[in-house]
Amino acid sequence: MSLERYQARGICVSSDSTPSPPTNPDDGVQFKHKGFKDVTVIKSRSVFGADEEMGPTSEYLPPAPKKKERALRKFDRYSVIVRRIFTRHGDRDMLVGTELCIQAPSLCKYFRGLVGDTHESFDISSTPIVMPAPFYELFYWRKDLAAYAENETHQENHADVKLLYDFFRTDRLTIDNMATYDSMIVQGKINVETLWTLYPPNKRLFLNTGEASECWLCRDVQRDPKNPLVWWVTGVQLGVNVRELGLTRRKHPISFARKIDGSMDISELPLVPEDYFDRAEQVKEEIGKRG
Repeated sequence: MSLERYQARGICVSSDSTPSPPTNPDDGVQFKHKGFKDVTVIKSRSVFGADEEMGPTSEYLPPAPKKKERALRKFDRYSVIVRRIFTRHGDRDMLVGTELCIQAPSLCKYFRGLVGDTHESFDISSTPIVMPAPFYELFYWRKDLAAYAENETHQENHADVKLLYDFFRTDRLTIDNMATYDSMIVQGKINVETLWTLYPPNKRLFLNTGEASECWLCRDVQRDPKNPLVWWVTGVQLGVNVRELGLTRRKHPISFARKIDGSMDISELPLVPEDYFDRAEQVKEEIGKRG
């Protein structure tokens, strides 16, 4: 994130996504709105190399029928598609990921304006914008998305924005995440599946390890690819006035390995978001005096 973006905020920046397909520079002119589509992608490998098949999820029955290239491209003109990705091993298919792809250039532009700041691991500059499940950005900006979608006086992109909002409201994964989040938060707890909900980009975080007081600005949160019970939070340490950026970039693990039920009190976290840290003002003073 640029220095100007920090100043504007009063501050002196396997779930891997499949790479975005190349974009034709004429797509902005040629694109025709066709709404929303839920598709299944089958990835397989043979002696001839990698192969990919795509078809409507409603028609998916393993093993899915072979699709020709022309048939695959018919999904390129939907404003939003959900890609449910499987890998094929012989006659068996295994679900390996789900992606939400925002394909309409005008909707991509709107979404960039809505989101603004993102985690460093998420590419919002591409067209299409590819969001891996569990769709962090839809969760972090869900209230703004809902406000725009529900206000019918908005003319520009209203139908497409409503597609995103309706998906967020009805997708089983997001429904489960929201239900878990709501039930845990009221208890002052969080679990291993929804820890990411506490760490939106540029959230102020306080080190809670018994070491010298520190305040970070969250830059990323990612699950350990080799250990699903561990998350890594990346941040930039703030300076003595807890507003200017310091020079130190930090990364800290959060482990649920010893948590029998896979949850912990938010106050136990080694990095506590400012909203849940009772000693926030006290620690800010301590950091200031240290400078």
